[in-house]
Amino acid sequence: MKWLEKYKLQLRANKYKNKDDIGGIRYLYTAIKPGQTVLDIGAHKGGYLYIMLGLIGKSGKLVAFEPQSLLFSYISRMKRLLNWDNVTVEHIALSDTETETTLFIPTNNVSRKSAPGATILKYERDDIGFTENVSTVSLDHYCAKHNIAPDFLKIDVEGNEINIFKGGMNTLQQYKPRIIVEIDAAYIGEAKMMETINLLKSLGYRVSFINNNERLPFEAFDLNTHQNRQSGNFYCNNFIFE
Repeated sequence: MKWLEKYKLQLRANKYKNKDDIGGIRYLYTAIKPGQTVLDIGAHKGGYLYIMLGLIGKSGKLVAFEPQSLLFSYISRMKRLLNWDNVTVEHIALSDTETETTLFIPTNNVSRKSAPGATILKYERDDIGFTENVSTVSLDHYCAKHNIAPDFLKIDVEGNEINIFKGGMNTLQQYKPRIIVEIDAAYIGEAKMMETINLLKSLGYRVSFINNNERLPFEAFDLNTHQNRQSGNFYCNNFIFE
């Protein structure tokens, strides 16, 4: 039923807005304007998509990338059900090459308190799950092919962030979209985390991070404090590049 599906999606979005990601959603409201073009890279169940779609309005454009088959089917169904005429849903993963790779989808909750999401990088842990083959394309290739000039990128790809950025250097340099991205040293290690951040800095981006409901400069970030699940502090893995 249309009203029930929309209600459940609204509840999911409100949970992010009022509990799970207060600072991140607050940033979306300041950064995204009507009529803009937004890329939701790792759209998952559409909670952030729903909020961003409301911000860009009917005159804006949103492209949702979701490599998981079940979630791609869900978002595609919501597009049809709710008449999202300005939403394009892509069953591909963004990376640094045009190829086919394996998507690993964890089904347990052993390694972390919150269940990990799908990744094209297999965790070196005791996670169990299943795999799907998925096509990959670079951000540069996709934007050039479809004549897209992005204003804003939301990225949640469980460790593949740097490959997306490497595959999008021309797009980032040409359009300088604002970016909110999840970067977690638990997936990729501290060295790869800093390599990712420094790559964006080399393009002229300023870096900050979300600490609960506030935004702080990257100079205040401390890995042992802000990405330590045993510390009792808010776990900070949302970074902003402007």
